[in-house]
Amino acid sequence: MNLDELLEIIREDWKDFPVHKSVCQAISTYIYNNSHKLNHISFASIKVLLEEDPINDNPSSDLIILEAIQYLSGSRANVLDIKFEFYDGNDFYQLDKKDVAEAENTKEFFHPINGNNIEDFSEKIFMYFVPSKHLISTLHESA
Repeated sequence: MNLDELLEIIREDWKDFPVHKSVCQAISTYIYNNSHKLNHISFASIKVLLEEDPINDNPSSDLIILEAIQYLSGSRANVLDIKFEFYDGNDFYQLDKKDVAEAENTKEFFHPINGNNIEDFSEKIFMYFVPSKHLISTLHESA
């Protein structure tokens, strides 16, 4: 699906939620236009991207952005893949979604290299985003 088709789907899906629609369209346009150089998109960088957007006047802006990200990483839009990393103060370690889910369920997380139990691990595990494999494949096919 090309960008115009995606923007039309977003207009349809979010027709009753203009703020969500605007956020999804802004993020999607940015991802499509910059996918070749994006390999680590943080929540903070998405907020910076939306700096000029009226969403910043909304007290629920973080929640709206999260809902937009959830939508854009879902099967309908399939623009973003969600990733996780652990930062131990020195290095970043990529984590599988299942490892993060297990840590949340068991309330225990062990350092991926040395096996030490990490206190307050939720403050050291970060979510980030990358252009989805589906999007990259689509863009390569159309090039």
